[in-house]
Amino acid sequence: MLWPDKKKGLIRRITESSSARTKFPAFFPGGTNIVTWTEVEGEEQLLLHAADAATPPKQIGNTPPGWHYGAAWSPDGKRLAWGDEKYRLCVTDAATGETVVVDRGDWKSRVTPGRPTVVTWSTI
Repeated sequence: MLWPDKKKGLIRRITESSSARTKFPAFFPGGTNIVTWTEVEGEEQLLLHAADAATPPKQIGNTPPGWHYGAAWSPDGKRLAWGDEKYRLCVTDAATGETVVVDRGDWKSRVTPGRPTVVTWSTI
């Protein structure tokens, strides 16, 4: 994954492997980190990348196999909301990797910038 660095006018390489697919990047609210879904040993996992690529990526928890939809940061940067192919809405603690399923069904979600809430609606 490549990302432009506005301060220095460069494009930085954030991910190093061409053998693992990386998708759905989402910037940490302060802009210092990026979370992505990346293949680790053949399964998608949440990885936290330093936006300046100064440190190696860190895996956040251990998610179940399957297809995962883009993660959205909470405004305070402590949690990530994401969904999967089984129509589960999950929230993961970014520090501990602990994940809780908060809803199931056919749903959509949105994090409103500047507001400390995740809004979901579902048809179950």
